[in-house]
Amino acid sequence: MLLTTIRNVSMAVIAVAALCVAQEKPPAAAAPEKHAKDQAEADLINSVAKETSNWANRLTLLQKWAKDYPQTDYAPERRVEFLNTYQQLQKPREAFEAAQEVLKDDPNNIPALSAIVSYAYQPNVSPSD
Repeated sequence: MLLTTIRNVSMAVIAVAALCVAQEKPPAAAAPEKHAKDQAEADLINSVAKETSNWANRLTLLQKWAKDYPQTDYAPERRVEFLNTYQQLQKPREAFEAAQEVLKDDPNNIPALSAIVSYAYQPNVSPSD
């Protein structure tokens, strides 16, 4: 009981610290315009965006997009979509890994930080699992 309370307090302190460290970014210069590499990539992007109810199918589309277009202007957005999809599929380990990828692009991404904290609260799960 005491260890659980200590763990919960520790995780809350880590979460608060992470949120405090996350600072607003200064206004960025105009981002370069993004383009799909070709029509096939544009079709995949649109298919992912339209797939809002079948999360397993959405994951398949994301995986195809990542395989066929490992280098894309939309890589950061794709990483966020992987995170969202894994969360909807209730795959905490995969969501944790996707959140780590999102944080490489955007260390202050609140949904990714939240996913990592949520993963820490999963019963009998640790990042090394």
